[in-house]
Amino acid sequence: MEARLQELGKEHGRQVDSAVESLGQSVSSEGDALKRHVDMLLAGTLETTKGGQRSLGQQIEYMNDQLGDLMKSEDFLRDTADKWQRSCEEAKEESRRLQSDGQEARQEAQRLNTSIADLQRQLQKAQQALERA
Repeated sequence: MEARLQELGKEHGRQVDSAVESLGQSVSSEGDALKRHVDMLLAGTLETTKGGQRSLGQQIEYMNDQLGDLMKSEDFLRDTADKWQRSCEEAKEESRRLQSDGQEARQEAQRLNTSIADLQRQLQKAQQALERA
């Protein structure tokens, strides 16, 4: 019986050793595959996008180009907004000037109407004086 227990112990030990060795090989191969994958990612050779396989470097370059275009668009929009703001301020100033000119013109028209009325009265008086004479 003791011999049988020793034999079972050895058999069990071989199975454990075999399982450990198999597990070690599996971990090693999976670790190597993972390491290769990480190396490929870090090297920029594996990144799937809509356009297919593109490197990280290409994606970064594309994003930098897009950011540059976005900055140009922002600058253009800011310049346009500044121009519109200046145009708006100029239009408001012109409106104030025209209102002032309009008020001066109305005052001048009233003065001229008053002068015309005075001249008409003087003309009537002169005509009446001529008729009497």
